[in-house]
Amino acid sequence: MPTFGNTGEPDLNRVYIRDKVIACKFQMESTGGTGDSISAYILDDGGLSGGGKIKCALYDSSLDLVDNSMTEEEDLDQSESLKWYTMNFNPSSKPTLVADAWYYIAVWSDDTPSVVQLSYDTGNGSGIISDNQTYSAGDYTGFPDPHANDDTVDSDANASIYCTYTESSEDETIHISTIGNGKMSTYGLGKLYIK
Repeated sequence: MPTFGNTGEPDLNRVYIRDKVIACKFQMESTGGTGDSISAYILDDGGLSGGGKIKCALYDSSLDLVDNSMTEEEDLDQSESLKWYTMNFNPSSKPTLVADAWYYIAVWSDDTPSVVQLSYDTGNGSGIISDNQTYSAGDYTGFPDPHANDDTVDSDANASIYCTYTESSEDETIHISTIGNGKMSTYGLGKLYIK
């Protein structure tokens, strides 16, 4: 399935995500679609008393939460190594993704005793921002709206986080014909994405 974001697996730079909504900006591909899941490359060092929980969401270029874009909650597994965690959107109400639009892909962890970090590369990215928020537990809920952008973690970072989506079918143009004053006129109403 297609993705947008960064699928790389760097092991040099990491940012804490405990009680922080960490987000990185990416451009959607040239075909619109429907979001299926978000994956993040996370380190959970195991802590002293068990792993915590994480979940993800999408924000638009104005840092407003995208409708239906909060994922399910996932348990951290105390693997003590970097690994991919994938969190699905609600199957009954997935987010609509607009072709070529810019989105912030965000991840958030609770205040677990573990060291929980998102991996990233420096350079050639659109930056990582942070919203300092106490974690809100539960599936498909809790993310702040809008994202407060309290701090710029790295202005050109490229976080290891991506969204998997289902492409829309081919663009179609709807035509409606009307009859008035003895003649017929046809109007094209533009493109429609069929999901």
